[in-house]
Amino acid sequence: MKKIFIKTKDYILKHKIISVLVLIVIIALGYWLIKSINSTDGEVSYITEPVKSGSIITTVSGTGQVSALNQVDLKTKTSGDLIYLNAKVGQEVQKWAYLAGLNSGDASYELESAQIAYDELVTLDPTDLQEAEEAVIDAKEEKQTAYDDGRITIIKSATDLSDSLEIIDGLFDTYLSSSKTGMGKTEKEYIDLTEEKYYLANKALATYQKNYRLISDKLDDHNTEIFISDLNDVAKLVLDASKTAKDTVVYMRDREDDPSIASDAYVAVNDLVISANSIITDLTSADNNIVNGNRALRDAETTLSDLKDGPDTLDLRSQELALKQKKDALSDYSVTAPFAGIIASVGDVNLGETLSSGTTIATLITKQKMAEISLNEIDAAKVQVGQKAELTFDAFEELKIVGTVAEVNLIGTVSQGVVSYTIKIGFDSQDERVKPGMSVSASITTDSKTRVLIVPNSAIKNKGTVNYVEILTNGSTRSTPRNITVGISNDTVTEIIDGLSEGDRVVTKTVTGATAGQATSQAPSVTSILGGGSGTRMPRQ
Repeated sequence: MKKIFIKTKDYILKHKIISVLVLIVIIALGYWLIKSINSTDGEVSYITEPVKSGSIITTVSGTGQVSALNQVDLKTKTSGDLIYLNAKVGQEVQKWAYLAGLNSGDASYELESAQIAYDELVTLDPTDLQEAEEAVIDAKEEKQTAYDDGRITIIKSATDLSDSLEIIDGLFDTYLSSSKTGMGKTEKEYIDLTEEKYYLANKALATYQKNYRLISDKLDDHNTEIFISDLNDVAKLVLDASKTAKDTVVYMRDREDDPSIASDAYVAVNDLVISANSIITDLTSADNNIVNGNRALRDAETTLSDLKDGPDTLDLRSQELALKQKKDALSDYSVTAPFAGIIASVGDVNLGETLSSGTTIATLITKQKMAEISLNEIDAAKVQVGQKAELTFDAFEELKIVGTVAEVNLIGTVSQGVVSYTIKIGFDSQDERVKPGMSVSASITTDSKTRVLIVPNSAIKNKGTVNYVEILTNGSTRSTPRNITVGISNDTVTEIIDGLSEGDRVVTKTVTGATAGQATSQAPSVTSILGGGSGTRMPRQ
């Protein structure tokens, strides 16, 4: 064997050209044989992947900027001298922290006065209560005195009225006797009228006295008022009879030859008129005293009740409103933080300087940050408050923060015919390196499902509204179409709701032998709904 190798080597060295030519022929022949053996011209092979159970997540992405969750310019609400300032850039403050103050002037005194008035209204002073209770006792005594005096007035007035009527009756037997000689017609008419009014008054008094005797032992307060009123009516009738008697005496006296004859009668009737007027005055006064006594007692009892019950609702509300107005007015002289945060900037103000209303003291921002991104109308329609998002930042390549959609702007912005919506995403955790104004990218999870059947998007095809896939069964050399129902999808996979089972192999690419691994052959009327994908090459048997 060794000798053959040595001879061959010597031959090649001696015949180099021939040897090279022979080698080339051998290589070409080998290549041809191999190509002939492995030729697949005209054959079709498939790349497939199995249907799997897994998770699918759909997202939308956008870019924007970081901003503070809240930002506000702290301004003065009134004018005045700046007497306090505690605000520095970067300073961390708590909610309602006192940052600046103006000289409040009279506002403090007005608030104190309103507070005193309110305290007086809602506070029950023991002295006031004692005085009110004593006033009720006094009013009851005065009322009782008025009724007692009224009952005395009734007895006295009734007696005086009876006496007056007796005097008139006596005049009919003396000076006013109609049987006197030489009396003219007019005189008789005067006397008749006097008698008529006398009898009317006398009858009224008799009726009154009869009623009085029936209940005199039980003349309570209520009946006292009634009897005073009724006796006052009788007194008016007696007064009328007395005046008529006086007119009659005067008329007759003026026609006497000796006027002195009528002097006694005139004095008598004149006294009757005076007495009747006095009786009416006493009865009216007694009635007024009773009315005033009742009113005074009611007022005293109301005052005591009001003190015990506390202030009237309307009075209390009015005083509370006045107090609140004064508090609000005083608060206008202070500048406080409406929320906890950080002082981002301080205005150009100095202690002792007179500031006008609306002067900016400082700008306050929250420590909490949020991302404001812009999405087109198609992506924005998929976003809802509460969805999770992953945030990345141009300034920090390694930093990722999870956020939650806090707000979806309902009014879009149109720019060059494109509608976009602002989405606000709150940070679930804070990172001090992130500053307002930094660029941010957000990937918002709009939907997710677990333990569902999924296939690569490149396996999905459609005809019209019908979705289908090509599948290969064991031992088959041809693919078979199968209609499917799809669910959600993302850039790589699609959920299969119906039509496939886990483990089914779906065709993701069809390859001809001439262009294996390079070209994909698709029927003209069949298209992939999303495209893409990779898998295992399954040669045709």
